[in-house]
Amino acid sequence: MKQLLSIIVLLLLSTNISLGQSNYDQKWNQPTISHKSINPYFGKIGVYERNTTSDKIEMPAIPELKYRSCMVVCPMDSCYGQRVLLALRCPDNTVLLDAISGRSCDYSNKITHSTAIRKCEKPESSATIRSYYIDAIRSYISKHTKHTEGQNLPNEQHGILISDCWQNGDYYTFFEATWFDMDSNGNQTTECYFTVDSKTGKVLRVDDLVAENERGLIAELLPKYLISESGKHYDGNLPEPWNLSKQELLSKMNGCALIREGLVISYHPMVIDAALSGGYKAVIPYREIQDYLLVKETPSN
Repeated sequence: MKQLLSIIVLLLLSTNISLGQSNYDQKWNQPTISHKSINPYFGKIGVYERNTTSDKIEMPAIPELKYRSCMVVCPMDSCYGQRVLLALRCPDNTVLLDAISGRSCDYSNKITHSTAIRKCEKPESSATIRSYYIDAIRSYISKHTKHTEGQNLPNEQHGILISDCWQNGDYYTFFEATWFDMDSNGNQTTECYFTVDSKTGKVLRVDDLVAENERGLIAELLPKYLISESGKHYDGNLPEPWNLSKQELLSKMNGCALIREGLVISYHPMVIDAALSGGYKAVIPYREIQDYLLVKETPSN
């Protein structure tokens, strides 16, 4: 028996797998996935490319991440093309799937500038969510896009990626990235993180993560760790309208969550600084706040 166990351990080591290892500890998520480790314009095709094939699409190497996309082209002369890509990975937990379905619904209505797309209720899997919303988006833009006589417009493209990236007991954290392109300049990408209670479906806020009488500590620590995607450290001495107090800065966050490295707070481009700075993110290490967290750091393997 001892000899057999030794052989198993050697095999595991030779394939770089450890006993009880979570897939959150694999290379794609070390450190926790972010724009720095993926192409922020994942899945984008050429500006005027009306035909899309899967072998040309670059996607992040996240295990079990799959995507669906749709492309609507003017049937008269291909004067326009509209494309949407939805990439999802979510544990097969009904509560988590329902939460991800809700976010996918919000995104679908945002990019179609409508309220017409209804939520996919009780999805059975990530595949169900991808298919439902891509079919709904395709149907909507097919009915509402009009021929533009004598023009050859660049593709209007949208992409969203949602993937689980950390687990802390009953709480699962997801990474969410979006992008938009229509041959435009400037930063048209966003990234954020959110933590979901897998029993209730609630997306946790700072109020749920940090004791009420210690939230001022988070506001104080935030500027210390806040860095833009371009590597710029946040400077609180910015001109209008970016000259925010520490409490205002905390209130404007686009997402907060627990990840391997600590409490992450994220901001989309132009929320707390000018467009050239891009998005911002602060990762406050557990050593700074572990005594004040309502959710203790007990990651599951």
